[in-house]
Amino acid sequence: MSSEVFKTKLKTRIAGLYASNARPVTGETVTISGYLQWYDPELRRWEPLEGGDLKLLIDGVEVGNTRSGYGGFFAFTHVFKEAGKYTAEVRYGGTRKYEPSDPSSIVIKVMTEEQRRKIIKLLRFVVIGFILLIAAIVSIAILLTLRE
Repeated sequence: MSSEVFKTKLKTRIAGLYASNARPVTGETVTISGYLQWYDPELRRWEPLEGGDLKLLIDGVEVGNTRSGYGGFFAFTHVFKEAGKYTAEVRYGGTRKYEPSDPSSIVIKVMTEEQRRKIIKLLRFVVIGFILLIAAIVSIAILLTLRE
C-alpha cells in the first residue's frame, strides 16, 4: 500500500449475511457468507471491498478468519457440536483507508437429529392432513354438483 495518508476513512459494511442452514443438526457444516462493501461518496453507492480481513465470532468467541474475494464475497464454514441457539457475528476491523464496519450477526438454532426427526414427522402429518382436507372438499363439491 502507498504511503498516502487518508484524511477521511471510507465507510464499510457487511451486507447480505446468510447462513446456508439456519437450523442445522449437530455435526453439520454450516457456511456463513456475505459481502464486504465500502461507500463511494462521489458515486453515492456501495462498492465491493476485495481483500478485506474478516473475523467470525460464535457467541463472542473468534472461530475463524478469511479475506473477502471477488465482488467483496466472503465465506466461513463452521461445525456446531452441540444443540442450542448461537449468534454468529462477522466483523471487519478496517485499515488506514477504510473504517471498521459495524458487526453483522445472525442467529443459528442447532438441533439434535432426534429433534429434526420430530419436526419432519410433524410436517408429514400436516401435509397429509392438508391433502385429506382438500380431498374431502373436492368430494363434497362433486356430491353437491351431482345432486343438482
